Amino acid sequence: MTRALIISLTLALLTAGAHSVAAQEFSIDIEAGYADMTSASSSAKAVFGSSGAAVFGAGIGYALESGVFFRGGLRRSKREGERVFAVDETSTVFALGHPLEVTLTPIFGTLGYRFVSDGAMTPYLGLGAGVTRYKETSTVAGITENLDESAFSYRGLGGIEFLRGPVRVAVEVAWSSAPNVLGQGGISEVFGETDAGGLSVVGKIVFVP
Repeated sequence: MTRALIISLTLALLTAGAHSVAAQEFSIDIEAGYADMTSASSSAKAVFGSSGAAVFGAGIGYALESGVFFRGGLRRSKREGERVFAVDETSTVFALGHPLEVTLTPIFGTLGYRFVSDGAMTPYLGLGAGVTRYKETSTVAGITENLDESAFSYRGLGGIEFLRGPVRVAVEVAWSSAPNVLGQGGISEVFGETDAGGLSVVGKIVFVP
């Protein structure tokens, strides 16, 4: 389902326009939307009750006359739940009552290409790589424990930017992978889930000075 959505979006964007952006542009953007831990959905649902959470981010970019663009940015999502226990992936999951908070902060550099169609609409595609910071805080018997680590991550994305003035809006869909962030203990090890990436959908406000 997810792969089919990405393929469909990619084909739609590639056929939406036939020539590139006409001028060089520097941009600043802010974004908000929904991020789903699709690759670790069983663990996320067991701990947080849902695999998805709100996500917020910001970035800066530069587009060349050829249509190629570069962007650097970060996103942040926070989830709150409690520690759980299960004997194996098919057994009942028991809540332990110990509060658990997880913050995911992916930081990406992205290389992409922008297209221009008829009207004030600019589809784009991109590939990015960077690191995902995983921060976990839990309290057991009044003692707070912290885990803070980072791992290599990558993503593919597609979106459509609307309007052509100094303030624009965009919708973007991305699929990310952050392997080896999870699975070192707890319920994610029981379920055999190691990837903290997944599907995200965000709305963006883009400022072009």
